[in-house]
Amino acid sequence: MKDPKLKHDLVLFDFDGTLADSLPWLSGATARLAQAFNFRVPPPDEIERLRDGGPNNILSAMGIPLWKMPRIAAAMRKMMAEDVATIRLFDGIEGFIRRLHARGVRLGIVSSNGEANVRTVLGPATAKLFQRYECGVSLLGKAAKLRRAAKLAKAEHALYVGDEIRDFEAAEKAPMPFGAVGWGFSTVTAFEKRQPRVIFRSIHEMEDYLTG
Repeated sequence: MKDPKLKHDLVLFDFDGTLADSLPWLSGATARLAQAFNFRVPPPDEIERLRDGGPNNILSAMGIPLWKMPRIAAAMRKMMAEDVATIRLFDGIEGFIRRLHARGVRLGIVSSNGEANVRTVLGPATAKLFQRYECGVSLLGKAAKLRRAAKLAKAEHALYVGDEIRDFEAAEKAPMPFGAVGWGFSTVTAFEKRQPRVIFRSIHEMEDYLTG
């Protein structure tokens, strides 16, 4: 039964950098993909600046044309499938998801990663708590997937939670409220400039907001 005090009937999550601590793996994978697909890997100081920009800025800095992204994304999903045993959820995520589900919050995943990878990292018990999976999303295709996933509830009663500026931009286009996490790719400062519905600086803070 849904708790009538809940702020959102449906919470949709990005996966990498939001629920899963996969950004360290992504750094190594990007270096390997750069060799295979002949694109530039910016130095660390430039990557720090790019964290505050949108996807077009990042692709431009890396010299990746948009038409090449589907092939790169498919290769990255395949690489993660090979390395998936090394990817873990952030500490505290499993318990957080269980408690949200117990309070009657409907849960979904909207991610560029493949569904098989997502389910493997979540583990069978946690994966079955999510009612909707919209995975394998193209770089700029999240808004359409959010609209489709939001059919579980009215869009204004849903919340999309993510760690990148492109997640925020997708939620705006959907349109639905957005919650930014402060432990992923984009910085809290970058999100503060864009004024999402809420910024979470810890998993505890996110749980308090969603269930308080």
